[in-house]
Amino acid sequence: MKDLSKLPPLDSECKTLFINHMGLFTQGKDDWLEYSYKMEKLFARQRLCCITDEDKKKIFLAAMGAKSIKMAKAAVRPKSLEDVSITYEVLVESIEKYLYPKRDEAFYIKKFTMRTQWPGESFFHYVGALRKIIPNCRFSKKNQPSKLRNQIVSGIGESLKETINPNSVSLSQLFEVGLKWDKSINPEAPPRKRNHKAKINRVPKCFRCSVALSEHADEPCSFEWAVCSSCKVKGHLSIACKYKDIACNKCQGVGHVTKICKAK
Repeated sequence: MKDLSKLPPLDSECKTLFINHMGLFTQGKDDWLEYSYKMEKLFARQRLCCITDEDKKKIFLAAMGAKSIKMAKAAVRPKSLEDVSITYEVLVESIEKYLYPKRDEAFYIKKFTMRTQWPGESFFHYVGALRKIIPNCRFSKKNQPSKLRNQIVSGIGESLKETINPNSVSLSQLFEVGLKWDKSINPEAPPRKRNHKAKINRVPKCFRCSVALSEHADEPCSFEWAVCSSCKVKGHLSIACKYKDIACNKCQGVGHVTKICKAK
């Protein structure tokens, strides 16, 4: 990862290109959710992915009209916009709370349906973002998995979408394919040969998805709705199943347990 502190400062040309692409945000005329979503997606593009949080804040304020600047000042009171504690993320969240003081289910459903996978974002973090929004949408517990499945299918990047059949893929299959895609994009380093007496520092992994626990950031696993294809038990994926490498007693095949074997 590049050291952001060594990047050159944001130039006026880059700022102008961004504002020309986005247009000025005018309170009462533009929809804030749609504007902020478009802004985040543009920041996530390859050309802008390494700009600092301070650069984002400068671009954001430069893209706001005079009326919107007054609104932004009111949103962060009693602090000022120049306060170092008012970062880009804090500023966006403050404006959202100011414009939507009572966020109902329609508000969260719109955020849920608008959320797509950002350029460069892993499938793991994309699903995690959707799982944070979906409880506030007030879908029934029965419909939540299907709603999540449909949004993932429509929101994932084109390179990942090419590997699935959108009409027939299940939620669990989506999870499996998506996490494998993550590994193909960022493959794990091959294990080094060690002396048998050397201490092995194993990375703790989640029992549901086999992703490092550090990636979960103390949040519940987003893949708890999965059904394992190796043992048909709900709550984990086959990549994390203890039976994934065990041979079936019936057909001697690897990848499933005897009780779900389809061999005659």
